[in-house]
Amino acid sequence: FHGLVIYPLFGDISHDFVTDGYAHALYFTIFLYGFIIGRDERLWTSIGNLRWPLLCLAPLTFIGYRLLADTTSDDASPVQWLSLFCALYLNRWVWLLLLLGWSYRLLNRPWRWLPAANRAVYPWYILHQTITVVAGYHLARMGLGPVWEPLLVLLATVLGCWLIYRWLILPVRWLRPCFGVWEKVPANTRAQRAAAADRTSNRTQHQPG
Repeated sequence: FHGLVIYPLFGDISHDFVTDGYAHALYFTIFLYGFIIGRDERLWTSIGNLRWPLLCLAPLTFIGYRLLADTTSDDASPVQWLSLFCALYLNRWVWLLLLLGWSYRLLNRPWRWLPAANRAVYPWYILHQTITVVAGYHLARMGLGPVWEPLLVLLATVLGCWLIYRWLILPVRWLRPCFGVWEKVPANTRAQRAAAADRTSNRTQHQPG
């Protein structure tokens, strides 16, 4: 849908806040999918079970997409453009599911640092693109080459996100909701609330009508 309907209306991604309808639709859809399926355990199990087939399929979808992209000219027929878009989105989804499947299998454990990392995800998501663009702009002017420049952009992005999150967002309480940081609730408090809710439910059920 995005490639066949929205892309012809707006063209390539421009990162313009107002006119880049294609990017807004594409990334919002991915964000919405994550929100919907985030707690669907059966779906995550299915994706995890497909990790090996996806690992074999991903290079093939990439090669197929590159072959079509390199052989599709500007005056190609509608069928050729349709094939290219189908290959493009198939490749994206296969790689996305591949990363999700292996992450689920390898990282879905009760790591001690996981609650803190989950709490930091949304602030980092908000911050990373701005830091990446600013760092990339200044580093590109230094002519560091295709190795050092992306490495330094990555380092600046990670370090910048961590510093702003750790030393600005967390200490300033009123900033936390602006970046989607929830207040931590101790595990014993959650357990007490659940027990209290159970007791209330039991009393309600046993009250005479």
